[in-house]
Amino acid sequence: MRKPENLSGGIARFDVVAGKITGDNYVKFIPEKNDSKSLEVRFVNGIKPIGAGQEGQSGKLLSNPVGIKLTDANGAPRAGIRVYATASNGAALAENILTTNSKGIAETSVTMPKKSGASTIDFEIDPASGVDKFRTVSLQVMSFNLWNIIVSVLGGL
Repeated sequence: MRKPENLSGGIARFDVVAGKITGDNYVKFIPEKNDSKSLEVRFVNGIKPIGAGQEGQSGKLLSNPVGIKLTDANGAPRAGIRVYATASNGAALAENILTTNSKGIAETSVTMPKKSGASTIDFEIDPASGVDKFRTVSLQVMSFNLWNIIVSVLGGL
C-alpha cells in the first residue's frame, strides 16, 4: 500500500482497500481544521461497467454491447442476477431486463439516438436478488450525426 501523498494545489492521493464488502462504499474526507469542507466519496466494489465511453453513428447499433459484471466478495462471478437497464437521450436498448451469465456479465446492445450527444445507460440490480446494496451504476456512450458533421465542415470552408 502506498503512503499518503500531499500534492500541490490541495490534492492528496492514497490507496483505499475495499475489503470483503461488495456494493456501495463511502469514505468521508475531512480537511484538518476545516470540518465544514468535508467531502463524502462513493466507490463501488463488486461491479464493473462494460462498454463505457464508446462512440457510434447516430441511428446505428454500437459496435460493442454495454453492461456490467458482478462479482462476490472473493471476486467470483455472480450468475443469475436480474439487472434492469434504461437509456437516456433517445438511445434504444435491445433488452431492458437482463440476467448475469456464468461469468457474472449482463449486457445488451445499444442503438444510438438520431441526434448527436451523450446518452447515459443506467444499470440497477434487482433489490430482490439478495446482492449487496448497490445504487444505480451509469455509463455514457456518445453518438455523432455524420451528416451534420459533413455539413458543418463544408459550411466552414
